[in-house]
Amino acid sequence: MSSKISLINDEKIIQLIYQGVVTPEDLYAAVKECAAISNQRGIKLFLADLTGFTGGHTVFDIYNLVHLYEKVGLQRDVKEALLPNKNETAEDVKFYETVCANNGMNVKIVASHQAGIDWLLNG
Repeated sequence: MSSKISLINDEKIIQLIYQGVVTPEDLYAAVKECAAISNQRGIKLFLADLTGFTGGHTVFDIYNLVHLYEKVGLQRDVKEALLPNKNETAEDVKFYETVCANNGMNVKIVASHQAGIDWLLNG
C-alpha cells in the first residue's frame, strides 16, 4: 500500500498521505478505509497530502474514485483539503477537485499542511 492514514488535530481530521506510485487499487482501498473511519468516528474532515505522490492511475480512475464514495458510505457533506505536489500529477489533483465540486462535495487545493488544517477547521 502506498498510503498512510492517521487521525490528527485531536482526532478531528483524517489525514491521508500518498507516497510514490499509487495504483487504482491503492486509491480505492484508501477510500474504503477512510470511509470506515469516518463512519465509525463521525469525522467529516479530510486532509490528503499528495506531496510524495507520483501517479500510477488515469483520469478515468480519478473520475471513478469520486463515484465510489457513495458506494462505500462516504457522505457528500465531508470536507477535504488537498495538498498537491509540484509535478505532473498537479493537473490530476485539479481534475479531482473539479469532479468533486461537480458532485456537490467541498474540496479545496491548499498551499500548505497548516493552510489545509486551518481551512478544514475554520473555513
